[in-house]
Amino acid sequence: MTTKRKQTAGTSSEGLHYVGGIVTGANCIFQKVDQENDQGNDAYIEFISNEVATSLFAWVQIKSGISYRRNDGYAIPA
Repeated sequence: MTTKRKQTAGTSSEGLHYVGGIVTGANCIFQKVDQENDQGNDAYIEFISNEVATSLFAWVQIKSGISYRRNDGYAIPA
């Protein structure tokens, strides 16, 4: 067994927590996908409206590497 942990693991976790904080702060549901089941989607978001689940979802792939960081958060070119 290895005792090493790649820096990218910490960076990835930081990105998940950042996005999760924004989503839960808006009273929506943020569900992380376990890494063993990750096929490109890191989490899904279910939108809440007037305290009621809308059954509308967005699957998200979260990028948190240094090339996506900005002074005020993260940015992904579209």
